[in-house]
Amino acid sequence: MEYQRLGSSDLTVSRFTLGCNLLDANAGIRDEKSIISTIHKALDLGINFFDTSSWSQDGYAERLLGKALENHRKNVYLSAKVGIRYINKKFVIDLSKEHIKSEIEESLRRLKVDTIDLYQAHWPDYNTNFSETFEALNRCIEDGKIRYVGVSNFDLQQLKASCKFSRIIAEQIPLNLLKREYEVQIIPHCYKENIGLIAYNPLVKGLMSEKDFQHEPHVENSLNHDPLFNGENSPRLIKVIERLRHFAAIRNRKLSQLAIAWVISHPAITTIVQECTCVSELDENIKALNWSISQEELAQIELLLNMN
Repeated sequence: MEYQRLGSSDLTVSRFTLGCNLLDANAGIRDEKSIISTIHKALDLGINFFDTSSWSQDGYAERLLGKALENHRKNVYLSAKVGIRYINKKFVIDLSKEHIKSEIEESLRRLKVDTIDLYQAHWPDYNTNFSETFEALNRCIEDGKIRYVGVSNFDLQQLKASCKFSRIIAEQIPLNLLKREYEVQIIPHCYKENIGLIAYNPLVKGLMSEKDFQHEPHVENSLNHDPLFNGENSPRLIKVIERLRHFAAIRNRKLSQLAIAWVISHPAITTIVQECTCVSELDENIKALNWSISQEELAQIELLLNMN
């Protein structure tokens, strides 16, 4: 396992972060034994960074992660998020000081820790002043409840505004072979300013996994709900994915490994976040870290992405 310093912090994190927001997955709730085994396997593989959020399954993910890591806290770092509430079957963004004050206490209790290493504003809140949000997060640092502040899904203007009120050491962004808009502004800025970058969704919500696009029943639903696949773009992107699958196969690799290896090859990315549904999936995905994609291969991938 390779490790990198996360921005200007003193956190040296694994380049593969186990995402724990969807530990019980969309396919159905799995038993706790399987989930805990996956977390312990991650530790065995050298993964020391675990990412979760308070809204996921109404705190279930945090509670289970806390249980799994209860006796394994040495040299392990936790990343949590705040700012999403589920009210009347709708998600509501709330980064008010009142919500942050109550949620940090709940997250600490569920995770069974006194301090969270990285606490991130999950999404921009257009109804709360940035000063209120980040002063509340700064107070969490002063009270010893968190070590560092980060943001997630912020655009460049929002990130710069955040930095006026708090020391932001990391941003979490969606980045994959098909979704690359953050390469334009956010990634160059963070690289220049030494703000760590945590990349999530490398497998495009599972669309760049080992599923057969023509015969898997979940694919149609995924395509219908992902803006990437709206309208005429859908058939072209499916062809792109199949070309990438072939590119990986002739190198005795899987499509998911190509997707992860490509993201981690970006010099500005500190670590990638990937949820894994079981130990075997974790074992397969972690192999991507052993693939150092060459400049020639990167050029070939760009050609495949731009073919009609």
